[in-house]
Amino acid sequence: MEETETTMDFVDSKRKRSTQKALMTKLYNELEKNMMSRDNIDHVKVLFQKLCERF
Repeated sequence: MEETETTMDFVDSKRKRSTQKALMTKLYNELEKNMMSRDNIDHVKVLFQKLCERF
């Protein structure tokens, strides 16, 4: 019973980590793309703040 719970906890943790990593990657890519133009400075600041909060 305990081994099954440990395995399930590991799988759940791994899934959460993968989801978090995917969200951070998506956010970073969007930030990087928006940094190419000075017109997006306000949006870049918001994205950067979100990235910092999640990291």
